[in-house]
Amino acid sequence: MLKIGCARTDITVYEEGMGLLGWAHRKNVVRGVAMPLCARAFVLEDAATGGRVAIVVAEIGFVTQALRQAVVDEIQRRPQLGLSDEQIMITATHTHSGPSGFSHSVFYSATSPGFSAKVFGGLVNGIVSAIQQAAAAMVPGRVLMKAGQIPVSEPVAFNRAIRSYESNRDVTDCTGLQCSPTAIDREMTVLRFDDEAGRALGMISWFGVHGTSIHRDNLLLHPDNKGMAAAWFERFAADSLGAPGFVAAFAQSPCGDVTPNRNFSIARGLTIGEHPDDFESARRNGEIQARFARDLFRSALPTDALEPSLDAALLNADFADLAVDPLFADGRPGRRTAPAVVGVRMIFGTSEGPGLPYFLTPYLEAAAQAGTTLVACARGFGDDDPQAPKLPLFEAGLGAKGKALGFYSMNRPFPIPDSADPTVGFLNRIIGSGAVDSRPWVPQILPAQIIVIGGFAIAAAAGELTTVSGRRLRAGLLDRLKRRGVRHVVSMPYSNTYAGYITTPEEYQCQGYEGGHTLFGRWTLGGHQTLFDQVAQRLLVDSRVRGTDRGPVPPRADPALLKRWALVPFAPPAIAQTLSRFLHRAGTRIFAKSTARA
Repeated sequence: MLKIGCARTDITVYEEGMGLLGWAHRKNVVRGVAMPLCARAFVLEDAATGGRVAIVVAEIGFVTQALRQAVVDEIQRRPQLGLSDEQIMITATHTHSGPSGFSHSVFYSATSPGFSAKVFGGLVNGIVSAIQQAAAAMVPGRVLMKAGQIPVSEPVAFNRAIRSYESNRDVTDCTGLQCSPTAIDREMTVLRFDDEAGRALGMISWFGVHGTSIHRDNLLLHPDNKGMAAAWFERFAADSLGAPGFVAAFAQSPCGDVTPNRNFSIARGLTIGEHPDDFESARRNGEIQARFARDLFRSALPTDALEPSLDAALLNADFADLAVDPLFADGRPGRRTAPAVVGVRMIFGTSEGPGLPYFLTPYLEAAAQAGTTLVACARGFGDDDPQAPKLPLFEAGLGAKGKALGFYSMNRPFPIPDSADPTVGFLNRIIGSGAVDSRPWVPQILPAQIIVIGGFAIAAAAGELTTVSGRRLRAGLLDRLKRRGVRHVVSMPYSNTYAGYITTPEEYQCQGYEGGHTLFGRWTLGGHQTLFDQVAQRLLVDSRVRGTDRGPVPPRADPALLKRWALVPFAPPAIAQTLSRFLHRAGTRIFAKSTARA
């Protein structure tokens, strides 16, 4: 039998005027709280061996490398918890209305703009407390697993990058925007946690849909649709199951190209949910997820109980130059990932969050193409380059030694007024003051982690898996792990570390928003599949003889530099606001026309 403990803590923390994490829009700043944010922890112990695992679902945008490192450090100062690094899995619901400021990477600090010790410390303390409380609450019990499809008739999720989706060689059943509801993975998986008397303790649901029901004009912290689903389910448990302490977590499965929004609003210039009011859209979407989770939870039978055994493994790899197994590179030998590059296409956003006005696209692409051509000999950027055909906005993998638009050195401030954009202002401030070092501006030593509960496995990925990327990763792991009795796998993005999107090679070639933010090139997914396959093979070996080498150790930030990255809330002058409004309206009109033509 397993021992099971569940706990929920409040992680509502912010600084007035800081950017919300997700939209990277100058007006999307925190002015208050619409709904508290929570961390939900589940600690399991194998009663036969004493081995434990901890799974935490936090209502934030994503888990940063620094956040995970700090949580693990705190847990390891409490040896009585019996949890090692590879036994701690932390994931995020990917709300776009959570705080920023808790990354030690330049790129992901730039939208805050800066680092917030208050937010960082509050999140670490809240997550650690949730794990401690869950461990203290452990009682003998069992875990049941149930999975099922959410019908297409339910307006819960849609593919926002249909052309990229259709480019995949293994997609043959969908053509055009009308297939958006079916061009996703509609399966929901639920784990039900009961005590030995059959009383309900908690639940984790996995279903992939972006936390973007609430858009960039919001000024309040909010857990979005996943948080609304959790709150709905916990009320149901208290009222109908007589379980007031029940803990319900709604985690993500692959949703890099999946949105809750399908209705284009001319007035707002973007796609919105099922109601003009975003908070109501989030509530409705969350209720759909909660109702289907409830049905799966109720339908779980004793025959759905998982075997009472636990295992966990984690490996790190340097994605700046990772050899990709030919099995995951269309059979081609010699394929590798590359140092991180942010593509021009990323900054133009998506239909639910347009970025720069679209009429600027050809000018930026021309500048990037010209710069790339000028330095092609030095960089070797061409058809054989893992980053092709991406046009570089900047070389994040080389940090201050890299180039912007292929030619502008990033070791000096950008020739743009700080007041024009908070991100530029932050970068100019830290570059000009020497508050950067030689490290990459994004994480590049990334983890792959798998937790196994009986015949069920959770694969935690350090980025945003698209629908087909997740499908391929899951299929490969299921094939590998069936040798140890695994019958069901969920792939869970936004976990442990964050380093952009994970698109398929075909999607990468399309170079939409998601491809532009696939940092390590065309073989990014192949790199993750290679690393996860190694983790799976590790799990096929007896834990007593696995060894302790888990790959390169991610670097830690220099505390002196972080002090100089201190958050500076952004308040643009009137002239910048006027220019921003003009460009946004012009871009909105062009975007609306292009959408109508499509």
